Amino acid sequence: MILNYWHAQNMDDHSCYDVIAKTKKEAQAQIDARSHTEFGPIEKRTIVYKDAFDLLEQATGEGGGRGTGSTKNE
Repeated sequence: MILNYWHAQNMDDHSCYDVIAKTKKEAQAQIDARSHTEFGPIEKRTIVYKDAFDLLEQATGEGGGRGTGSTKNE
């Protein structure tokens, strides 16, 4: 299975405050609402997973978090 989402890294704080969204437009709206914080570019991220447990493991394991997955360039 594949999960696609949009991600922008929070440059001022911990990655748990990164923006994640279902659409790029929604991600931009979240960034606009937090004008006091600097974010990196909005990138489409993709996670390929076998089942719900595999998804959970990838998202919470080492290297996981809100920026889990790959971009076209990775």
